[in-house]
Amino acid sequence: MTALRLLPTAFFLLGAVSSLATPAYADFLDMLRRVPAEANVLMLIDAEQVAASPLATREGWREKREADYEARPLTFPPHATKLVRAAQFDMDTHESKWQIAILEAARIPTLDQIAKKAQGYLDTVANTSAVWSPRGWYGFKLNDHALGVMFPPNRQYLARWIKSPPGRMSPYLQRAADRKNAKSQVVLAIDLEDVVKPQQVEERLKQMEALKGNKNIGEIAKTLTSLQGVRFEVAIGDKAFGNLTLDFASNPSAIGGVAKSLVLEALGDAGLYVDDLEGWALSVDAKSVPLHGGLSHSALMRLSSLLELPSPPLDESGRDADKVDAGDPKLYATQNYFKSTQTLLNDLLARKSESRGVAHSAQFIEMYARRIDRLPLVNVDPEMQEYGQFVVHALGEAYGAFKGAGIKSGVRSQQVSAYNYDYYGNQVASGAQQRAAGAEDRAAGALTGVSLRQQIADETSKIRRLMTKRYNVNF
Repeated sequence: MTALRLLPTAFFLLGAVSSLATPAYADFLDMLRRVPAEANVLMLIDAEQVAASPLATREGWREKREADYEARPLTFPPHATKLVRAAQFDMDTHESKWQIAILEAARIPTLDQIAKKAQGYLDTVANTSAVWSPRGWYGFKLNDHALGVMFPPNRQYLARWIKSPPGRMSPYLQRAADRKNAKSQVVLAIDLEDVVKPQQVEERLKQMEALKGNKNIGEIAKTLTSLQGVRFEVAIGDKAFGNLTLDFASNPSAIGGVAKSLVLEALGDAGLYVDDLEGWALSVDAKSVPLHGGLSHSALMRLSSLLELPSPPLDESGRDADKVDAGDPKLYATQNYFKSTQTLLNDLLARKSESRGVAHSAQFIEMYARRIDRLPLVNVDPEMQEYGQFVVHALGEAYGAFKGAGIKSGVRSQQVSAYNYDYYGNQVASGAQQRAAGAEDRAAGALTGVSLRQQIADETSKIRRLMTKRYNVNF
């Protein structure tokens, strides 16, 4: 693993500046104490401040219905006021061993209420009551205002988390929390201490387009081997701004002239390119290299895909329940499903400013497919569900083609009208599952002879005509 391959990890796990840093993390202290000592990735989100920002107020983020949850920039669970997310991430395999989140709300419902709304069941883990959800998480109450969530729902890791002594977070992650800017509502930090392999750095640098002809590769390699970690902050006011900081153990002046090019090329190679970064300003400090600049609406949505996490029901009033139109619940749900799908597809595929093309957004393709795969399906027309599965699998095929290896988009575990579950969470096939299988077969050839955009556009046109005719309203 080289330092350059680690740079995209900051964006990959994002799961979104100025002025001096202050102890703005103080409101997160109790939550941070429950972060496991083995965590090397940390994220803080002040959801309440995000929702109260001028940008969110102007665009009505708070008022968005839960059906529009996936279409809102910087998605986070409804009714959460703050959240902390942490993970133990293998930097060589790019896979997390476990991920946890601590969600704060005005009041956490009882576990019975959460289990009922999540259509899961109660379990006892390490002498602690917990909820298992078919959406892929375990949850337990830390207190009346905080819920601990582990995902995927690994029971053994959950037990270890519950039993682990508090207050043992890694020094780098603690420093990153300490440095949180008072104006930032989102912070991501990745501990990279002792991760970089010096033997691989110089060889990788020689292969990079940004360093062709550079005679200072030796010094650049030496600097990169001292990389301690990466911090990414987002501040939302009238507009959104980001700050990406690379922290080093030694003076990083050797990479000052090429740092931005290295970051952009590394992100592009990883399929995580965000064109906003082209206009970001860079500076070099004594032991850090910060980049900062504006974030567009599309960049926020892409970052939100990287920050994705489960959304347990946190409200006791019933507002978390799927909203339906008393006159025609199927029409209401189907329209909202189609609207959310199109919002995500338009942002992913219809960006005229994306000069580097879809291939440079490979990782985002997989993430957007996952978001579509997790859209609510209660009361959604079966043929609209089939369309959604076609889109998910077509994007999965595209991701596999761009990355040189096929992937399969996981079949979502909360398809109420498509799947049933036994007590242990095993899927039991139903008629709708058979319809989804047909969509998967058609999606398998999504890239054969026709572009991804055209394939999806054709299917979208078909489903729009079908639904308009069936329900006698425009889709």
